[in-house]
Amino acid sequence: MFDPITMSVCFNAIVDGQRRRIVVSQETLQDHFSANNNPNLVAIFEANRQIIQKKAVQIIEAGIEGDVIIKTSMFANV
Repeated sequence: MFDPITMSVCFNAIVDGQRRRIVVSQETLQDHFSANNNPNLVAIFEANRQIIQKKAVQIIEAGIEGDVIIKTSMFANV
C-alpha cells in the first residue's frame, strides 16, 4: 500500500503473533529497484517483493522493535 504522507510503500508482517508495519522508503525503491524509471512505487515493490521481504526479515531478526523502516543504506552490502 502506498502512503502519500511518507512517500513510501508499506506492508504488514506477523512476527511472534504480533503485527509489524514494514515501510520501504521511496528513496530505497529509487536507488535499488529502478523506480526512477517507473513512478508506480507499488508496482516496483511488487516486482521486488521477495528481496524486500528478505531484508525485512533480516532487520527483524537483528532485534529491531516496532515498525521497520527499510532505508536505502540498508542495501549497501546487498
